[in-house]
Amino acid sequence: MNKQVPKDSAFAHQLSRCLKLIEAKLGWPNSQEWQNGHFEQLSQKIFAHTGVKLSSVTLKRVWGKVSYSSSPSMSTLDALAGYVGYENWIGFQEHFPQKDTPTFTPFKHIRPIKVSYVVGLGILGLLTGFLLTQDFSSPSVLPNVQFDFEPVTSGIPNTVTFTYDVSQTAADSAFIQQSWDTNLRFQIPLDQHFYASTYYYPGFYKAKLLLNEDIVQEKKLLVPSDGWLATVDRSPIPLYRHEKAVAGRYPDIDMAFLEENGFDLNQGIPTSDLYYVGGVPSIPMDDTHFITTFQHSLAVGEAICQSGRIILLCTEGPILIPFSIPGCVGELYMKLVDHWLHGNTVDMTGLGLDFSKEVEMDIYVKDLQIEVWVDQQLAFQRTLKSSPGEFVGVSYSFHGTGLVHSAVIQQNSKEIILR
Repeated sequence: MNKQVPKDSAFAHQLSRCLKLIEAKLGWPNSQEWQNGHFEQLSQKIFAHTGVKLSSVTLKRVWGKVSYSSSPSMSTLDALAGYVGYENWIGFQEHFPQKDTPTFTPFKHIRPIKVSYVVGLGILGLLTGFLLTQDFSSPSVLPNVQFDFEPVTSGIPNTVTFTYDVSQTAADSAFIQQSWDTNLRFQIPLDQHFYASTYYYPGFYKAKLLLNEDIVQEKKLLVPSDGWLATVDRSPIPLYRHEKAVAGRYPDIDMAFLEENGFDLNQGIPTSDLYYVGGVPSIPMDDTHFITTFQHSLAVGEAICQSGRIILLCTEGPILIPFSIPGCVGELYMKLVDHWLHGNTVDMTGLGLDFSKEVEMDIYVKDLQIEVWVDQQLAFQRTLKSSPGEFVGVSYSFHGTGLVHSAVIQQNSKEIILR
């Protein structure tokens, strides 16, 4: 499982610094007054910024709200440091070697964040995402290890049955991990050969087999949505809205749906996601044009930035295009296959949108060049460092509520309307 960080006074000072930075960034009441809703919201915010899902229970342990004898795992510390703009926990420690608690200046010292992400926002949801990274460690392939899988159904939720054989290894422990998220890692018996795991979000994943701490096998896994699927991020199981696109209207999440299902926006604004995963023929992303019209539909409280993202799910890595109102573009994160960009060091002002009306966005990919156009104006362009592979679906993530009016992917003379 995740390595634990040994407790000592130096570590305690470092952790205290990081938590103070997070509290200052949030601007909430004193953390001693935080309730369960605060930790649920913080979990969503960390996921939206880093692609790592820390449970509210884990966060309560870190803040000392729940008694726990062990230290936080390194993956937890990396996510906490990532939320305040550092590459990982080691990078945070390098920047703050002294014992004085720093004063928070938003993103003054940020370095580009590298986050593990394979698609799955599941997003979360914002993030949904999801959010959508992949592990940087390469699997060590062992010839005497077997690992395979089979989805049980075609929709969501979907149980995936894994078959494995690690009996010829000298490992002390073995694990199956659903995706990039180490919270979705489950220990498996060394002397058995079957394990079933449930996926609650559609997406394109890399399931992993680990021996001790090492990834020894990875398998690409498509979990389809069976048409359009809308979700609201909720623990432990998301809220689903299954609806087909009818008469040109796509499924959406609106205020009425949230209220009908007991969401109190005074206790925190959830992330909602729309998915269309699978169900399309093989389409290489090179020389491809994706056209969509959509709208963020909530601008109150902590959703004032109307932030979100469109994620083109691809076999070699996602294309994640963020958006917000113009005043919040400095907070945006973009991912282009395996490379993260941040709005405070890369110009993303063109992705500051006016949601008083529906927005048209065009995403062009050709010869490793990507262009994003908003309402017929060039908003962003960049050279990709590697090929995204083949298009397998799209997800939309909204902090709050939103809807899609149209979604089409074109390549040469081929056009597919997603509905």
